[in-house]
Amino acid sequence: MDIKEQRQRIIDQVNNIDNAYVLRQIEQLLDENMLKEPVVAYSANGQPLTKKDLIARIEKAEEDIKNGDYLSQEDFERESDQW
Repeated sequence: MDIKEQRQRIIDQVNNIDNAYVLRQIEQLLDENMLKEPVVAYSANGQPLTKKDLIARIEKAEEDIKNGDYLSQEDFERESDQW
């Protein structure tokens, strides 16, 4: 199958989709594909992250740890017992 046939096959399939969730997922995939930087991860709420975004988050987390701005496993377990 050449690229034209493949493209037309995908177009035909998309035209037959009635599920809004699936269409949003396809749209998100296409949007991500158009980004200058590729998506390398997703946030907990599903937002795409580029390599630059991910490195910035890691650096912030490391800085938080250095500053003592974190919750220990023990503290988390005590806190979650009260949920």
